[in-house]
Amino acid sequence: MSGTGATHQRPNESFKPKPLRYAVQAAGKACHLARSTTRLSLTLVLGLHGDPRVLGWEVIVYRPVTPDIFIARWKTGVFGLKWLDQLANGNKAIDLGGYGYPNKYVVTAGVLLPIIKAGLPANDSPLVIGDDYVLPEGWSSEVNWNQQEVLACHGSDQLIVEAWDQS
Repeated sequence: MSGTGATHQRPNESFKPKPLRYAVQAAGKACHLARSTTRLSLTLVLGLHGDPRVLGWEVIVYRPVTPDIFIARWKTGVFGLKWLDQLANGNKAIDLGGYGYPNKYVVTAGVLLPIIKAGLPANDSPLVIGDDYVLPEGWSSEVNWNQQEVLACHGSDQLIVEAWDQS
């Protein structure tokens, strides 16, 4: 989705209940219980010290005036936003909150783009094993760039960083 007029579709904002129903159904079939690990119980077993409901993030960067045209996007593990929180704590970004639906930050292009161009900062996200996927420790996807939008950015431009909960 890079190039002229690249747009993005917002992640699904529908309610996502905790998938405990699978464990409850499996409890009646003891031989299948081990296979029916739920995200909630897996998260609790991992002992995350963050929000136990979050397994990862889809991150989208865009200009406030063109929210449907992304500049960059990627996915990352549960602790893959710590560097953004550190920017906010150091007064280099503004944390607008959002509790994952989405979390929002405001950062100037001059601060944000050099960081992600150099490669996403390492994170200490734990191994996550789902029913049909595995996310390794410290996982982040490759950054998908919209080169035309990147080239149009000036250092003082304010950018929005949206981080959508992928649980």
